[in-house]
Amino acid sequence: MTIGIERLAVYVPGEAVQIDTLAAARGARVTAIEGDRAHRAFAVAAPCEDVVTLAATAGARILRAGGMGRNQVGLLLVASATAPSPTRPVASYVHGLLGLSPRCRAVDVVAGNLAGTTAVTLAQSWIQAGGFRNRCALVIAADIVRAQPETPRELAQGAAAVALVVGLAPQVLILPNDGVSATAGRAGNRQPYRAALTDAFQAFRHAERPALEGSEALTDRLAKVLYQASSPASAIAAHRHVLRVDWQAASGRWPETAAEADAAVASAVGTQVEPWVHVVGQIGNTRAAGIWLALAATVEAEGRRLGGRRIGLFAFDPAVGGEFCTGLVPSGVVAVADTGLGAGLAGRVWLSAEQYTARAGRNGGGDPPPGFAGDFVYVTTRRGRRVYVARASSTI
Repeated sequence: MTIGIERLAVYVPGEAVQIDTLAAARGARVTAIEGDRAHRAFAVAAPCEDVVTLAATAGARILRAGGMGRNQVGLLLVASATAPSPTRPVASYVHGLLGLSPRCRAVDVVAGNLAGTTAVTLAQSWIQAGGFRNRCALVIAADIVRAQPETPRELAQGAAAVALVVGLAPQVLILPNDGVSATAGRAGNRQPYRAALTDAFQAFRHAERPALEGSEALTDRLAKVLYQASSPASAIAAHRHVLRVDWQAASGRWPETAAEADAAVASAVGTQVEPWVHVVGQIGNTRAAGIWLALAATVEAEGRRLGGRRIGLFAFDPAVGGEFCTGLVPSGVVAVADTGLGAGLAGRVWLSAEQYTARAGRNGGGDPPPGFAGDFVYVTTRRGRRVYVARASSTI
């Protein structure tokens, strides 16, 4: 039984802020600009958008792109670390907005930044158990990260939703269910990301089959490596660490001089982490959606070249832990490589620092702004229940 991701669809809010614009308005040096040249902007959700509208829009787009009927989805899993309502599951709202069958299970997956990856794993298990009955699983990872203006976390914002169809005819990524987990919680550990990455990667490396021999490194077998990270700099640092761990474990692989090591690592980073890290750097921190946003950026940019090749993925949450796994990109990926990501980024409106600051904190619903591209609108909260409407132009 071959299980994997059949199709991807991305929705990114239509407004964004350029980080250098924001820094100039603040009149201060910004570390993120000086040390992370790939971190250029972050997406800003409109007041009429929340996790539900982002997830539902991505879901509607993937159903339209795949020509799928509502009865073809047997399981809906919505993964998010920033659910807007404490009383009603996000999946319940999304199920209703998409008009899915009443025989489709709708479940929230709450596991912090790791929620999207956990949801995909659950979808795999559901299909393997035979619960699909000729239907597929729809996984949607969506998050909105907001921060108050002029605070240290202001640059660590972002918003996006990624919808994935998981089924028996994968055209985007075949998932061999080979993930290795490393649970968080080491007492006194000040670097949980690096600790979890090291543990999971080393365990995966040891279990790799066919076994690695001599100077062969695991990363030699991977065309790309995708990372769950809050910024491009964090992802690049993670890959540099993986290369060191991998090459030092391979006999005679680590370069003899520091200059040779720096050059070799820089070359590998350029090949295996770029260009997806630069695309993600235009959107910002998207938590549960982050790793799948990286996958969407990868298949859009290099799908034709990656057909038949293997990629690695590392997802992480500081309170939960990390997981390293791999997937095989099918040769037919070019047929579904258009995820809507590039088109969404090309059509964005850039907010000035003043517009962004005036917008901050306004997320209570309302009318959509001019040029709004989402399929659904959060109107208001009435008697404790959030009210949503589909835009007239939205069809599934």
